[in-house]
Amino acid sequence: MATSRRNFLRVGALCAIGAGVPAAVVQAGTVKSFGFKENYSKQAFLPYLNSQFFIQGGPLDKVEVVLEKVSDSKTRFGSESFSLLFKDPSASMRLGQSTYVVEHAKGEQFTLFVVPVGKPEVGLYQAVINTK
Repeated sequence: MATSRRNFLRVGALCAIGAGVPAAVVQAGTVKSFGFKENYSKQAFLPYLNSQFFIQGGPLDKVEVVLEKVSDSKTRFGSESFSLLFKDPSASMRLGQSTYVVEHAKGEQFTLFVVPVGKPEVGLYQAVINTK
């Protein structure tokens, strides 16, 4: 069966794009940690209140945020549940709901599922953590 040039280029482009996805996934999984990843406890985040973090929005896009609040959530037996509230000082809502690499200003990294909350002009992001 003969393949047209247009079809060949389309399939080749899709394969090239697909080949880049595993590299991004592997890169996101190999982050350096400084205690958050090992225990993800409320006590690990409390010392970093009002300090600067960066959320990796894309390959060249880091959103600067400040850890504004660490608060308790409802817990089940034997587990800890708390939320982290990050504020974007520029009040730009550039990130959607997704799992991101988060980096502290000192350079240490970990991953969090982050959700934009509130009005877009406020620039708030929340991560809820449940441990067992």
